[in-house]
Amino acid sequence: MVALLSPATMVCGCTCGDDAAAPAVATVAADAPPPAAIDAAPRKGPWFAVVNGLTDVTHIAAGYSHVCAIAGAGKVYCWGRNDAGQLGNGSTVNVTTPVAVKLPFAATMIDAGYDRTCAAAADGRVACWGKAAGKKNAPSLVPVVVGKVRGLRAISSGLGFSCVAAPKSGVQCFGAGDHRELGKENRKASTKPVKIAGTVGATDVAASWHHACAVVGTKVICWGESPAARLTNRDEWTADTQKPRPVAGLPPAREVFSTRDKTCAITVDGHVWCWGHGVLHKHAPAAMRQPVIHPSLSKVVGLAIGPVNACALGTDGVMTCWGAFGAGGIISTPRPIEGMGEVLEIDEGYQHTCAVRKDHTVACFGNNKWGQLGNGTWGSYLAPY
Repeated sequence: MVALLSPATMVCGCTCGDDAAAPAVATVAADAPPPAAIDAAPRKGPWFAVVNGLTDVTHIAAGYSHVCAIAGAGKVYCWGRNDAGQLGNGSTVNVTTPVAVKLPFAATMIDAGYDRTCAAAADGRVACWGKAAGKKNAPSLVPVVVGKVRGLRAISSGLGFSCVAAPKSGVQCFGAGDHRELGKENRKASTKPVKIAGTVGATDVAASWHHACAVVGTKVICWGESPAARLTNRDEWTADTQKPRPVAGLPPAREVFSTRDKTCAITVDGHVWCWGHGVLHKHAPAAMRQPVIHPSLSKVVGLAIGPVNACALGTDGVMTCWGAFGAGGIISTPRPIEGMGEVLEIDEGYQHTCAVRKDHTVACFGNNKWGQLGNGTWGSYLAPY
């Protein structure tokens, strides 16, 4: 799920650039593990790339190695990796600049998963493309309408599955079910939304690789794959579960965010709590079975987490990041991104981060192996410091 500075209305105009597909990557070195350095000394920028041609963006969604955005009165544009059709342009060719996605409606919500993307309209219609988005859960290179959800509040995509949340109907998930992501014992996939038990009243949902979590009232509940600390119920520590389990020890929450092996929540008092695998900060354990508060963050209104790093958005519009940043080492204390300016929304992929800035342009940094930085090149901006 993306991080928002404020729940603004999503209607505006846009001027968009090159829709031509760029050639696929021919030879690129494999991703290298992050260096062990901690709090590396600051280096000279620039720290980010500006996405080509998008000048009126309202929402951003970063997948594992692709990115999509809403701009121009509900138009959707995507760029980056496209092996499963996650860009929605009828092709499987990777592109380095935004390409248009033809939807049957004006989009107001969007979220990108590992290799699939879903968007929703103001009337609750939902369409998805990419992995497991077609008939019999086959890939779809173009958007496929899944259904209509009244009162839709949130949409989120993971690895081969997606979920939507609406207070009256609760959470519904569709796609792959190998790890009980759909809340079913039989682990079968479904192209139609499946209601998740015990989620009526849900206002937010976060789908990850093989698990999902939702905010119901002010409580966070999770289901799906349990190994690697996805869930905090110790009795379910090593077993997948189709029944949503409450996260013990977590203060009242308003939003939830998940990545491959950890989950975080923004509590109603504006703090960030996380559990699972991955370094939250240098004083936290590598695996957290219970929620741990981030000691350096407060007044947080948005969050974006990835497997190796994370960023937070404050009430003042300042974006701060921490974690592993390639050549920049491991940054344990959240730091602002120099030159980024005021930010409206952020989202994080596997090794890349994107932000919608105050002028409604998009800035991205990180790995650009698949063109996910959107600036027409394959060059990476590995470290924001």
